[in-house]
Amino acid sequence: MPPDVVIRAAGAIDVPALHAVEARASRLFADHGFPLVGAAPWPIDDFAGFLRDNATLVATDVERPVGFAVSGPVDDLWWLKELSVDPDFMGRGFGTALIEAVCAEARGAQVRRLGLSTFRDVPFNAPFYARRGFRVMNPDTAPEAWRNRFESEVPDGASRADRVLMIRELYT
Repeated sequence: MPPDVVIRAAGAIDVPALHAVEARASRLFADHGFPLVGAAPWPIDDFAGFLRDNATLVATDVERPVGFAVSGPVDDLWWLKELSVDPDFMGRGFGTALIEAVCAEARGAQVRRLGLSTFRDVPFNAPFYARRGFRVMNPDTAPEAWRNRFESEVPDGASRADRVLMIRELYT
């Protein structure tokens, strides 16, 4: 974990900073062929509801929030709904620290697997998660709840083929 990083539960006071992180991180998708991702940022009230209605963790450096992870149960799986790190802080371990904290939450809820859907060929998506123990799973053979969640996360301007379902076993 990076020095001086703190992972903690998000609070209402964090919403503006996390909204800004999400907007900045989302704009990176345009450089990878997905200009519609992040083109219309969430209204802040909708974003605040998303954070409030899920398990949301924040990564902070010494001064401010620089990333966050939103997760929660989907059937018998813990689902990583969003992971965003400010582009100025990418590559410093904040994303990895957030993933490990989400894994700890899932284990605490006695869930055996962490799942997510992400872009297949975007370097800070599927390749990033693969290096952290996630494996691609065919959504067509996945349990219905996982498949439905996967389908619901295909964003505008992308196709199902652009995305992958990934699972990480939490107990080996």
